[in-house]
Amino acid sequence: MSKILLLLCCAFPSISAFAETTASYRYSREILWKEAAQEEILAVPLDASISAATRDGYPDVRILNAQGDETPYVLERVTESRSESHRENCNSELLSLQKTAANSIELVLRLEKNAPAADGLTLITPLSNYEHRIQVFGTDDGAQWSPLVKDALIFDYTRFMDIQNRDVALPPNKYRQFRIVVDEATQVQESQRLELTRTLNDGQESERAEASDLQKVPLRIDRIAFWRNTSQVVQGIDKKFDYPDVSFQLQEDSKKHITQIDVTTRREPLTGLSLLTSARNFARKAEVRIMVRKGIEESMQPIASTTLQALNFRDVSREQTTIPFPEQRHTAYRIVINNQDNPPLPITGIRATGNEYVLKFLPVKGAAYRVYYGSDKAAPPHYEVAPVLELLRQGFHATDVALGPPAESAAVTVNAGYDFAALLNSKLFLGLAITLMVPALAWALFRAVKRIDWQ
Repeated sequence: MSKILLLLCCAFPSISAFAETTASYRYSREILWKEAAQEEILAVPLDASISAATRDGYPDVRILNAQGDETPYVLERVTESRSESHRENCNSELLSLQKTAANSIELVLRLEKNAPAADGLTLITPLSNYEHRIQVFGTDDGAQWSPLVKDALIFDYTRFMDIQNRDVALPPNKYRQFRIVVDEATQVQESQRLELTRTLNDGQESERAEASDLQKVPLRIDRIAFWRNTSQVVQGIDKKFDYPDVSFQLQEDSKKHITQIDVTTRREPLTGLSLLTSARNFARKAEVRIMVRKGIEESMQPIASTTLQALNFRDVSREQTTIPFPEQRHTAYRIVINNQDNPPLPITGIRATGNEYVLKFLPVKGAAYRVYYGSDKAAPPHYEVAPVLELLRQGFHATDVALGPPAESAAVTVNAGYDFAALLNSKLFLGLAITLMVPALAWALFRAVKRIDWQ
């Protein structure tokens, strides 16, 4: 048995050498850069043409110098600093509430002593399905009122689509006291219940009457919240890029009441698909699906869903036509829009957005570099990248460089790394394993038989 183990140990190095294969790269591009007076970090973009030819995670990308030596790099997403707006509450107190003769109500509120100046207000109400006009006035002394907002619209159209607006933006001001006028505070609404009366003659319907009730619905206000806008610079937010190389095919299914859009891309790292449409007012449920393989079966599985909506009426303009999703790299996506009984949306185009990746490395003075990419065997490289990461952490910025046109790579092979999966799937390993197991099993059976005979 010890001889078998010795044979296995002797054979393993040759099997390991078999697993350490080389990878051929189908394409290469020249890194275009001019040597600067000072040392610098270079950032090489991985654009759509590289994404189309590489695998998920970009394991099959290498940077080589003119002598064919690999150059260590750091793979990073492109990020940016962005100013994000937040709302800070401005505490206030209600001074008075009165109803006017014109079916309007007037509320007078005052900001608390330490509250900041207000940029806007939100009317909090439990009601739905309403539309009201708002006027806002400001004063310093409680006697002379200055108009701030003459005709703002708050609304809730839940009965028709999932769209609401309860905010009223204020112009820049330093007023501490406000008068809010709500026009038509009590509105007449038609009940959703319908009373049906039928008159029968000899069992036949001779007359039918429909009637619905009208209800007076006052605007119930729980509170009015003042707020001001504050901005904060957030570092390290993924920068979004438009990827224009997108084509699509549209198909309407009248039986299922859906619109199906098959989108073709170049495997860019996408995070969202947007619909371009000439429709002005709509709200539709939609989802994005991708092909998922489980064993030998393939099926379209959803990865994201949202409500696509647009509202354009008078001074109201609001659109949300993007379906965001976690980063994906596929050649095919399917958008499914649920139309219910509505006519299909006129789709004029699809816009794809997503992340972009760069390779950051330290160039050697006077050296020339090319990016090689597109390999089925290459494993993720393991480089010594601590120097680059430390320089980036200290605040040194990388210099963006461009790439030359793609070219089919010559017969350039690079060490693909240790591929354990290739080792297990190799004929050499399987043959050696069978060769060693057969005598081992025979020896075990022989020992077992001897024990039985001895007993």
